[in-house]
Amino acid sequence: MNGVLRLLRLKKSTALIFIIIPLMLLLVLAFNVFAANVEIPSQQIDENATEFSVPVEIDNASSVSGFQVEIAYDANILKIDSTTIGNAVSRWLTSTSDKDGVIKLIGASMGAPLTSERTVLFYINFKIIDYSWSSTPLHFNKVILSDDSGNALDCTYKDTIIYKGQKPNTKPTAVIQANSKNVKVGDSVTLNGSQSSDADNDTLTYSWSI
Repeated sequence: MNGVLRLLRLKKSTALIFIIIPLMLLLVLAFNVFAANVEIPSQQIDENATEFSVPVEIDNASSVSGFQVEIAYDANILKIDSTTIGNAVSRWLTSTSDKDGVIKLIGASMGAPLTSERTVLFYINFKIIDYSWSSTPLHFNKVILSDDSGNALDCTYKDTIIYKGQKPNTKPTAVIQANSKNVKVGDSVTLNGSQSSDADNDTLTYSWSI
């Protein structure tokens, strides 16, 4: 009888584990799918440019009614010339400040929140004051999004790099897979390189030499 009870408890515990794990996976997937994402797209500017503009974009922003964003830049080579409000927040209360290589962008909705479509919060207009660089990062120090009640919303954000002139090429990563690892002389083996990738998203070509 005791053995039967222990077996039943074990079955219940196992069933509970199988229920909890899928639920945790669903929560992780839900966060990744539904969390708003803030980013500045990577840009390549002309080598002789004296100024350039970058958009601070937001995607999947449903129910966002406020934001606080801090972006760090290299004040030795760049200077903030001005900022321009994105169309999506043109009727919002907004403010900006710039000090010691950090620009702060703040916005609060006066009506409806943002939608889920990708849109621009601000354009940051930079002037170049040192021309000896080939790339420079823009780093998010802080991103806080809130709903119309002031509650913080889940969000992700991604730093970016601005390239001046020709963007350096990153070597692709070659991945070769075989349909069998145990072969004998005379056996046929199928090789597959489709999992290879390129960090620059350049089109890959394949050349086999065996």
